[in-house]
Amino acid sequence: MPSIRNQSLSLRARTNLGKSESAQAVATERLSSGLRINHAADDAAGESIAGHFTAQIRGQHQAARNANDGISLAQTIEGALGEMGHSLQRIRELAVQAQNSTNSIGDLESIQAEIDQHLGEIERISHQTRFNSLDVLAQDANLSIQVGAHDGDTLSINTRLVNPKTLSLDEIDVVHDPRLGSAVDRTVIDTQSEPAPIAPPPAVAPPPAIAPPTTTAVLSIRNGATVLTMFDAYLLSYQFNGTTQYLVQEIHGGITRNEYRIPTLPAPVGGVVDIDISIQPRLDRTILSAAETAAIARSGVPTLVGGTFPVPVAPPAVPAPTPTPPVVAPPPGPPPAADAVKKDTPIRLFDFLQSLAPVPAADDGRPLFDQDSKVHFLTDATGNANGEYVISGSDGNFYDISISSTGEVSFKPKHAPPTVNLKVVPMKRVTHALGQVDSLRGELGAMQHRLGSVITNLNHTADILGQARSRIEDADYAVETSNLTRQQILQQASKVALTQANQLAQNVLALLKED
Repeated sequence: MPSIRNQSLSLRARTNLGKSESAQAVATERLSSGLRINHAADDAAGESIAGHFTAQIRGQHQAARNANDGISLAQTIEGALGEMGHSLQRIRELAVQAQNSTNSIGDLESIQAEIDQHLGEIERISHQTRFNSLDVLAQDANLSIQVGAHDGDTLSINTRLVNPKTLSLDEIDVVHDPRLGSAVDRTVIDTQSEPAPIAPPPAVAPPPAIAPPTTTAVLSIRNGATVLTMFDAYLLSYQFNGTTQYLVQEIHGGITRNEYRIPTLPAPVGGVVDIDISIQPRLDRTILSAAETAAIARSGVPTLVGGTFPVPVAPPAVPAPTPTPPVVAPPPGPPPAADAVKKDTPIRLFDFLQSLAPVPAADDGRPLFDQDSKVHFLTDATGNANGEYVISGSDGNFYDISISSTGEVSFKPKHAPPTVNLKVVPMKRVTHALGQVDSLRGELGAMQHRLGSVITNLNHTADILGQARSRIEDADYAVETSNLTRQQILQQASKVALTQANQLAQNVLALLKED
């Protein structure tokens, strides 16, 4: 029954018209913005998830830009090393030319002048190669490249100090004839030990004796990437399955407590291996075991972990005769490949040592271990009763070692008696330097390929994340267009219905009209 006071039909039509207008406004906003979520109220959970996706996508894009910067850095360093390589190639060519006996002194001086110019250019490149104000060849540094959107997503580019000194080329001389001569500016290292609770000293310790002439093991000395004088190194010998092995370790700041490492050794299946470490002349025989090494187990003998302690030395068997310095030539041909690898197991030791154990013939010239791509080789040198040795470093230099009966070790680099005529081999030194430069270039080239792969992966990941975010927050135009059309139709119908509902009241009032 129609009612004038309560227009319920008109009110319902008005409500439906308001709903259609609101829905039409939402559809219009989504179509105009392209987003399904324009306000948090549209989809609160979806807004939060889309925000996380956005953070990851933007982080991936920035990481890709970082990786491109890393490629540019590596290319800068590689280009500088390439120019150094060109200079080294020319230096080696000149060194080959200088070895010809047909050259006069003037010719050699001209060759040396050009070599010095190339060495100066290498020094200049080292100091003036920069990337974004960063010296990349004037220092050793570990540069971290952020290649991901999260903490720890990094790659490291190692820059190294590269100059004539680190390449062992700062003293190359094709004019003069360097000789191992007299003991000029010799350095003496005292091997005196200190008592410690681990083992008491003997009541009367006889002076250490130097063994009679025999074949003695010596090792080229390495300090970082450059073979230098043996002021900076430490020679360690140990017995493994009856075979004498040798290990070189660095000394920082003189003879102090340091942590030394031994290489991985093969062990029988299911068995263990004990290492007999011999320290001479002050320490004759000490058993040390290294924990956390697969091929080494504890021998039950207390391990020296700090300080030093004296051990009785065997009495001398033969008196020391007069000095007769030996001469040893460097081994011919290319060095063999390493046949053992290192194991970073620390042994703490404190003392200077020198071993007089003979080298087995099968071990002569065999590489001991490979430490960061730097192979140390075992060579032979004839030892006299007075402890005079001449050894060849892997950089082509020769060094004279003197071991006295009082436990003093003297190093006399680049000097020897006049009867010794061992010339520094420049080609060997330049070849060694070329190998260092080429190795660095190879590392940088591999890093560029790796960073290129990182960029490809980052872009692919960002695309996938973008698709996932789009499904959450982007508007579906087909759906929204359909909704807009539907709401427009409903809005028109609601207006017509509202008009008709309002007209019903007018019809009731018409009954009150007089004829």
